[in-house]
Amino acid sequence: MTRVFIADVSKLNRDIEAYRNYISQYRYEKAKRYKYTDDCMLSIGAELLLANYLGRKPCYEFDEYQKPIGEEVQFNFSHSGSIAVCAVSDNSVGVDVEKIRKVNIDIAKNKFCNSEYKKIMNSENPNETFFEYWVKKESYLKALGIGLRIPLMEFDVDEINNWQFYSHEISGYKICACAMDKVFFEEKNPIPLG
Repeated sequence: MTRVFIADVSKLNRDIEAYRNYISQYRYEKAKRYKYTDDCMLSIGAELLLANYLGRKPCYEFDEYQKPIGEEVQFNFSHSGSIAVCAVSDNSVGVDVEKIRKVNIDIAKNKFCNSEYKKIMNSENPNETFFEYWVKKESYLKALGIGLRIPLMEFDVDEINNWQFYSHEISGYKICACAMDKVFFEEKNPIPLG
């Protein structure tokens, strides 16, 4: 089973020191380097979701593609706007969240394969369909553990049949998880419980 935890991090304490005992040293150092507090809180919030799931401070390393390894579960983070997500699974998993906003839809021509581009342009709401495809494609690449190393236009995500895609929406956001098993979405409070 794969679980995706979702949190609005806008209510987190803005002092990163408050979370030092709950997040990894890597996340703490990364958070300190962010220029903007909102980005810092998104990064911390995603890892707090993992810490709450594990019941302890996460401890992990990275493989050659910068995919986190070393925990008893596979996990993946994403964040956008004020939303942080953390997917956990016994198998490889990828997750992406994007705040829906107005985009120049012409960029779809250079980011998606031809069949996806046509579906986006022929949809009732090309802007929303753009984000549906974006989160689906990015979650797939993250599940593979290679991030955005394959250009998005080099594959048609609708033709991938050895993975399962689960979409979820919360007010103004599109979320997609790519996994090998059933996915359950759950909104959580990222504030440490212990």
